[in-house]
Amino acid sequence: MFVTLRFLAGIAVVSLPIAPAALAADFPVRKPGLWILTSKDNPFADWSMCVGDSKNHFIDSDVWSDFDKECEVMTSSWNGNEGALEAGCELSGTGNVKMALTYAGDFQKSYRFESITSFKAAGEQVSQTIRAEVKFAGQCPVELRPGMKKMTRTGIVLGK
Repeated sequence: MFVTLRFLAGIAVVSLPIAPAALAADFPVRKPGLWILTSKDNPFADWSMCVGDSKNHFIDSDVWSDFDKECEVMTSSWNGNEGALEAGCELSGTGNVKMALTYAGDFQKSYRFESITSFKAAGEQVSQTIRAEVKFAGQCPVELRPGMKKMTRTGIVLGK
């Protein structure tokens, strides 16, 4: 389960500082190429993204951009094709954000994840859940370089 806070194209994205060594050890590596993300419970979580050989773990692109800078992993486990983590993140305007994330898949053909984030807003506890399915779609198109995302509904391209 996982939730993201930072709003990017209508999606909340949450993140806490995490050591780079923890990223390499804890998060599965995706196959380079084009990946398509869809979510039935968030209409803004619908995009294609080009993944390269570096920065290829799904947390930064799918769940929380700059996760390794803004979030701290409290617990993490990975067993075969399934994993989970709990993290604390600091987001300006909301303060401390708690995230629970579960994920599963082979990360060569497909994977799925669920993120639950909770934080205080206007004095009330707010919780958000996002579930997504992600599938490999082959080579990246010429207009998308590694690290770039194209929003399906709007056609807006994000990234460098």
